[in-house]
Amino acid sequence: LGWPRCRDHMPLTALPLELLARIALALPSALDAARLHATSRLFSEPVPPSAPGGEPAPSVIEQALRRRAMDRRVALPTALPEGETWARQLCFEQMVCEASPPAVIVAGSRHSLFICRRGRLLSCGSERVEDEPEESEADGAEPDEGSEAYPGLLGHGAGVVMLTTLTLLPSSLLAVTTVAAGSGHSAAITTDGTVWSWGHGTSGKLGHGDEQMQLLPKKIENFAGQHVVAVSAGLLHNLTITADGAV
Repeated sequence: LGWPRCRDHMPLTALPLELLARIALALPSALDAARLHATSRLFSEPVPPSAPGGEPAPSVIEQALRRRAMDRRVALPTALPEGETWARQLCFEQMVCEASPPAVIVAGSRHSLFICRRGRLLSCGSERVEDEPEESEADGAEPDEGSEAYPGLLGHGAGVVMLTTLTLLPSSLLAVTTVAAGSGHSAAITTDGTVWSWGHGTSGKLGHGDEQMQLLPKKIENFAGQHVVAVSAGLLHNLTITADGAV
């Protein structure tokens, strides 16, 4: 007996756009999504507006890629390179992430730090306890010793006190090889042997010659001319090892 023939075939164009996006979301990898984007106008072209004069919606593949990124907690780009499209950029970013899982993962008491294989630094966590009132630090003063606030802990600047997904640090800190997480501060080393630190500065633990907090990673100038290969972060201090074995 042969298989029965289906006389009526429903074309893809007749399927709801949400279903098409879920089909694209189910693709095994971002590379498959890129192939679909390159070969199918139905998935790659912007969705026509639902009302006359309205703005077209993102393409089916772009919607699927954004949902895929959120489901997998992948940091989305915030700006497009000149001449690029969102769908192609999202394909590229997610292919890189899928091909380059985190190379280094460290955890402090309140935050976690990740180095991807491209040498970019990501962080997540919270500077405050959830039930603690949001009190700003006046005139950039440090919190009291017993305070539960650690401004700059995440390294994302003022106003960013909690991140529940991995997020790239918005700084010039590139080509990171090593990172350390303390209870209220962090430190990182780049390929050129320079050391960067940020977070709570009590007891001078950031190494900048003062006790000021640093909301963004700042290079430690005292290591100029030295190549640092290892760093460790404690409660109120850091330790480093240089290429010649000095601690």
